[in-house]
Amino acid sequence: MKKLREFLQQEKLTELLLVTVVALFITGVKLLTTDPMFYGGPHWEEGYDHKVYRLMAESSISCNIPEAPTGKPEAPFCWRLMTPLLAKILPFDIQTNFLVLAFAGVWGRPRLTRL
Repeated sequence: MKKLREFLQQEKLTELLLVTVVALFITGVKLLTTDPMFYGGPHWEEGYDHKVYRLMAESSISCNIPEAPTGKPEAPFCWRLMTPLLAKILPFDIQTNFLVLAFAGVWGRPRLTRL
C-alpha cells in the first residue's frame, strides 16, 4: 500500500495519465478513419487470418483449422488462442468483441511500453 501511495504522488502518474489520454484520442481517431473490416465490408474477402480467427471464436478454439489443406495444425493460429477465446466469451457479438479487443490492444500498447 505504501508503494502505491508513493507512486500516485509522483510526477510519473501525471505523465502516465497524459500518455493514456493521448493514446485514447489517437486510437479513437484511427478507428473512425480506417476500415475495421466488418463482415461483408468492401475488404472482407481479402486475406485469410481474420476469417480463421472468427471461425475459432464462433466454433471451437482449436489448432485444427478445417480449411487447412494438410489437415495439420496451422501456424500461427495454433499459438494465438487468447484473442479468439476472449472474443468468444465477451458479452457482445463476435464482431464487436474483436473490435473491442483490437481497440484495447492498440490503446494499451503505448502505456505498457512506458512502464
